[in-house]
Amino acid sequence: ADIGLFASYKASDMITVDYAIMNGEGYGKIQNDSVFKHAFGLTIKPMDMLTIRAYTDVYDIADSARQVTSSFFIGLKIDKLTFGAEYDYQMNNKNVYENNLGGI
Repeated sequence: ADIGLFASYKASDMITVDYAIMNGEGYGKIQNDSVFKHAFGLTIKPMDMLTIRAYTDVYDIADSARQVTSSFFIGLKIDKLTFGAEYDYQMNNKNVYENNLGGI
């Protein structure tokens, strides 16, 4: 729900990369500084039924701990059933040093 730009490039039938730059303030908040969140993603589809994705973003506020979010996903689609698993980790949540979060 950020304002920004997103670009995606399909490198091959198996690999897609993407990059985004956004204000990082969230929905309904006015950008009150010149800090932007940069995000990078990589999606690999070695076969039609399997999707693997890695994502990371960096939100670096001056005079604060750099917040880094990483996400790893794997999904499997067999006929009409879809299975997936994801692990997320955020370092320095809300730009507070060593306020780290993780979850599946």
